[in-house]
Amino acid sequence: MKKYLPLLMLMITIIYVTGCASAQDPNGKFEIGPAYDSLLLGEYATLDTMMVESETIVEVVKTDKVEDLIDQNVDLTLTEVKVINVLKGDSSLIKQHIRILDLRQTSMGLYDKEDHYVLFLYPKTGRLGDDIYSIVGEYQGKFKVDSNNRLYYDADQYGGYKTFQDELSNLSLKLATNKIHSLSE
Repeated sequence: MKKYLPLLMLMITIIYVTGCASAQDPNGKFEIGPAYDSLLLGEYATLDTMMVESETIVEVVKTDKVEDLIDQNVDLTLTEVKVINVLKGDSSLIKQHIRILDLRQTSMGLYDKEDHYVLFLYPKTGRLGDDIYSIVGEYQGKFKVDSNNRLYYDADQYGGYKTFQDELSNLSLKLATNKIHSLSE
């Protein structure tokens, strides 16, 4: 019996974890809780796939408001940003403050020194509020904007995936916006 105990514990863990996974609701929004399960994690191989998964694509600047939280034993961060421009999605978000929920270890609020971004997002609903969004692919949908208004992606320098990101990296913000608009139509 003792030799089967580790296998039994593994099976129970797998059943528990898969049973806790959050599903997408009929409106296409993801429910928070457990928060980690509802983040769109994974490798996105093409810009087209990222565009499909992103309900909203915005140009934002960070504010100084960052909140750490733990949900289902997962370290998360809520970072407040102000929307400057909407490249895809609801244009009423312009000049609004929204919060970005991400894993603490890849948090734009804690680890990124930059303040200006283009983010590929999907909305989240639940107990944290209606102004919550997450980055598609956790970090793959996060492009920094440098002082020359050019997009750049650097997650690959920290062990992250780099697949399609060169299609937007080094483009001016205007050219990247035009490309995203053309793919959204």
